[in-house]
Amino acid sequence: SVKIGDTVGAALARINVAEILTDRGEWAEAESLLLETLPLWKASQYHYYLAACLSILGRVSLRRGRLEEALARLEDAKANFLHVGAEQEVPAVDARIAECRVALGNVDAALEMVNGLLGRASSSNGVTRVVSLLTRVQGHALMQQGDLWGARDALEASLAAARERNDLFESTLTTLSLIELDRLEGVEPSHEMMTENRYMIA
Repeated sequence: SVKIGDTVGAALARINVAEILTDRGEWAEAESLLLETLPLWKASQYHYYLAACLSILGRVSLRRGRLEEALARLEDAKANFLHVGAEQEVPAVDARIAECRVALGNVDAALEMVNGLLGRASSSNGVTRVVSLLTRVQGHALMQQGDLWGARDALEASLAAARERNDLFESTLTTLSLIELDRLEGVEPSHEMMTENRYMIA
């Protein structure tokens, strides 16, 4: 794309690579690629890809512990998606906003957002795609509240949703959360779960 002068194509490729790097935990590299593309989306007023870029940048900021920055980037991404009528993309961003709120300790607001989204799961494809993420965020919020039974129910629902969609990445993240919950309860995680998680990570 660069060789033929396709600036937009090159920027889209950078976004795609950055999303993979984010999933792999290579956050500094992902952020560098995304920040390279950000001026193009702003200057061209291409709001959809500006939103996509900001949403991944928000995830990177969240993973790097820059929570207020993550929240600002995600809110900006949501506003840009709404600006172009891409409502189907908003639930995934809202799920990350709820995740930020859990990390910030604002658990009640996170649960209110998650429960509201889950209530629309049967009527919104955008919500259906992120049920596993939403219920995992719900599980972590309930862990913070000390409701370990409720947290387990939420995390098991998250794992079931991920498996139903054959989403190995979400399954891996949720099994890690279930292992964390087991250890919080003073229970040794099952050999089956530990083996499955090691297999998926490998």
